[in-house]
Amino acid sequence: MQAWLRGDARMLAGLPANAPFFRALHAQTMAISRRGCHVAALSTALLTLSLDRVSDPTRMRLLIDGLALRAERAHTLWLLDQSYQEELRQLPGWAFSIALALRQIHSYSSAAPPIGTAAAAAAAAARGESEWEDGGTAALRRALLTFPAMLPAALQSCCGGNPAATALSARWQRVVSPLIAVAELHFGSATLQHMHALYWERVSDIWKHDALHWLQSTASSLLTELECEIGLVQTDEGSQGNGGLEPLSAVSQLKELSARARSWYPSNAPNSLHGSDFARLRAEQVVIPEEEAPPQPPPPLAVPAGEAAAAAVRDAGGGGDPADGRRGELGELAPLEEECDALAERVDEMEKMVRRGVAPQLRAVIDGRLKSLDERLTQHMCSVDAVDAGEGVRDGKRNLTRRMDELCARLADVIANFSE
Repeated sequence: MQAWLRGDARMLAGLPANAPFFRALHAQTMAISRRGCHVAALSTALLTLSLDRVSDPTRMRLLIDGLALRAERAHTLWLLDQSYQEELRQLPGWAFSIALALRQIHSYSSAAPPIGTAAAAAAAAARGESEWEDGGTAALRRALLTFPAMLPAALQSCCGGNPAATALSARWQRVVSPLIAVAELHFGSATLQHMHALYWERVSDIWKHDALHWLQSTASSLLTELECEIGLVQTDEGSQGNGGLEPLSAVSQLKELSARARSWYPSNAPNSLHGSDFARLRAEQVVIPEEEAPPQPPPPLAVPAGEAAAAAVRDAGGGGDPADGRRGELGELAPLEEECDALAERVDEMEKMVRRGVAPQLRAVIDGRLKSLDERLTQHMCSVDAVDAGEGVRDGKRNLTRRMDELCARLADVIANFSE
């Protein structure tokens, strides 16, 4: 138990018997976070990641940075970043999150952190001048130069439609694209493009207000340096306009860092996150609409007293359509038959869907629909059984019961085929 609490326990995710446990931990992390318990969600995520830090089967490294920022545990994020020794900063989202974490640490680093906390451990590990002395600006600049496509994605997600943001995004792409000789800032990598979209879907609400202003001002300052170095902007005499850096330093950093990112994410490699249940984009989430409530029969029309008496005489043998009397006797079964027809259509639909084969990302949804349909069939059988089997409705009830038995048998076959 102590090994679990210390994060020293290990579990092989490659074993099929362990896969459900990892999925359950990931689902628990997401559920806790949705309830607003971000500290507890971060603790669960850290436990999940510690079990298999190498393969990370639940893609927790794409999630844990956002949880740490929401939980206001920037020091915890920094310590985790140090333990991986630059490996995590190869993830575009992590590179931006650690920059924001350093900014948060700098904002309250003047107060001495309590002994024994993650903040105290981070301060001790810094040994002198810490990485957050500049408020994370250097880390943010490095992230922008390494993953230049992150800025347009950020501006689109956080302040889409804002004229200033749109102008900054267009200016960024106009200046940066020729320098790294690519038509697309994500280097044509499907995996990198997926990571960009996934990160901003998850944390766009964190990069608001002050954080967004900081991102825009840092990007604008960096753009000015790049423009000055390539001669797009005239500067004062003897000044390169790059904040005291060596000539072409910003351009050199851009080319060097973006080349590294291009080697991490080759353009010809397939999307390694496509189809993953733990890194699914909103556009990939197929949602089947909830089943509609069965239509209710219309209320009976008000019949004048004279017509009602004439109808009574007709039903007693005074003429008229014989089927009218039959419908009156089966009036109690009519809505049950309509519901049976609707259930038959649903069973037909599920049979066709399962026969064609269900995509892995839809299995959970289809499983829920099958369970819901099974419950509806059971409830309807109870409703049919509760009908008073008088002389006039006995045959109708018997036929309806037979139909329901057939539907239940068909659905059982569908569930059996789906579970194979």
